[in-house]
Amino acid sequence: MKVVKFLFCALLVIAFTVSAQAQDKKEKAKNKTEKVKGKADKVSKGKAKGNQEISIVTSAQCEMCKERIEKALNETPGIKMANLDLETKAIKVVYNSNKISADQIRQAIANTGYDADNVGANEKAYSTLPACCKKGGH
Repeated sequence: MKVVKFLFCALLVIAFTVSAQAQDKKEKAKNKTEKVKGKADKVSKGKAKGNQEISIVTSAQCEMCKERIEKALNETPGIKMANLDLETKAIKVVYNSNKISADQIRQAIANTGYDADNVGANEKAYSTLPACCKKGGH
């Protein structure tokens, strides 16, 4: 009789443990779904607010150029994200077109010392660049 009671208690403990784990898995799946849905809502809301994406060809040469340009743009009001691909020398910029224009973004890059599409680098800023960041530096 004691063995039966012991087995019954052990069975109850196992049943409760399995049930609790199943509920925990359901909760985690629910939270993951809510996070993904929340991200989708943010993206769709962002597009409704005038976010645009542009690619601008620069005269960047190296990682220092990349850091300098990305930092300058990411600190510029209206710019959401800037990412330079050194292979193509093109920078992808996501920005709020209600706050900044594509021409203003090109000018911001030029003011950092680099060419931006058809906008030439600001001469004063260009002269302060390290030798490796100037045209022909690499």
